[in-house]
Amino acid sequence: MAAATGGEADMLETVAEVSAVVAACDLAARFAGRAFGRNGNATLRTGFSQHLGRYHPPMPPYKEQGIVLRSIKLGEADKIVSILTQGSGKVRGVAKGIRKTTSRFGGRLEPFTHVNLMLYRGRGALDTITQAEIIAPHRNIRDDLSLFAAGETMLEAVDKVSEEHERNVRLALLLLSGLRALDA
Repeated sequence: MAAATGGEADMLETVAEVSAVVAACDLAARFAGRAFGRNGNATLRTGFSQHLGRYHPPMPPYKEQGIVLRSIKLGEADKIVSILTQGSGKVRGVAKGIRKTTSRFGGRLEPFTHVNLMLYRGRGALDTITQAEIIAPHRNIRDDLSLFAAGETMLEAVDKVSEEHERNVRLALLLLSGLRALDA
């Protein structure tokens, strides 16, 4: 192999420096631990996607209080839950693992239930529900068929009228007072 000229030697030094930086970043990633995103790209816990080269800051969780409007099955173990909240309007969120027998959610995210939630915003249209506490279960509505029909009509009307992530405190309070009147 021929000896490298001055320009080629500089380029070889630059390539060696870049290789050393890449190796150091790879080593740091191993010690920091990796998390894999939806598309399989390795993401450091800082939120930097190595493959795509974009920064995705972690979304902070937020607390909300609301009424469960409806839920839809998603996959084998998850559900998409629509909730009318006082602070954020109608929120659609994924409750992961809710349909498993060992689920920590149990029956907390059923329609008519007034709940206190911990959520965080997802990248798409759906938020992720991490915690749920029951404030009022409105159990009497579920026991009587006529009350159930009236309550379900109220939930459907509110679901159709409300916009996602648009605050409507009056509508939330009106629905809550209607459910309390049916439950009494």
